[in-house]
Amino acid sequence: MEQHPGYVSNSHPNYVCKLTNGLYGLKQAPRAWYGKISQYLQFCGYQASDSNPSLFVKKQGSLHLVGLIITSNDATDI
Repeated sequence: MEQHPGYVSNSHPNYVCKLTNGLYGLKQAPRAWYGKISQYLQFCGYQASDSNPSLFVKKQGSLHLVGLIITSNDATDI
């Protein structure tokens, strides 16, 4: 193992950092990601489905977003 470029310590060149908790393994990560993407999609005019809150529908167009799959018959919506 070696130190990450830009974080090399001159006083301890052989030291490395040990992560005790993964950055993406946090239980709050999916909730935080959903909160951000949901807020942005609602700002853009999309509404969450009543039956499935991960499905966003834009009433004026035909764009549907499920997870990270975007489909539409209109290229300008995508």
